[in-house]
Amino acid sequence: MHTAQAHLVALKNNSRVQLVDFEDAKKYMIGTIRAYGAANFLTNNGFTEGKNLKLLGDQKQLWSMLLKGRIDLVLDNFTTGRFAVLSAGFDSEDVKSLIIIEALNANLEMATGNFTDQITAERLRIGLQQLKYIGTYKRIMNKWGLVE
Repeated sequence: MHTAQAHLVALKNNSRVQLVDFEDAKKYMIGTIRAYGAANFLTNNGFTEGKNLKLLGDQKQLWSMLLKGRIDLVLDNFTTGRFAVLSAGFDSEDVKSLIIIEALNANLEMATGNFTDQITAERLRIGLQQLKYIGTYKRIMNKWGLVE
């Protein structure tokens, strides 16, 4: 249905943070959520908690730390991160994506349970196909900033 992309996100007005590639990020303090895949990815790629990695408990705390200048970058799904920025009480226009981390991209798909009959599963598949064909799917994606 959609691809969730992980981004390294910075404050738009923070000209101090300059990234050419992912390795450049090691010079900065990056925040992400403890026990998320992003945290494991960063630790497996040479980031160290307390040195260049800050692990936080929730989205509100994560975005608040960035927007108050306590960390330099956030590694998160920027699609949903925009809404987390808003729910933390900040303007999502204050942040920008610097780099997409392709290794953390995830395809989001529709799933049903093991006990869902084939007729229902087929109806869901056809229904989604029809939403795409008539443009409703695209309007929903655009409304929520989920451009493909």
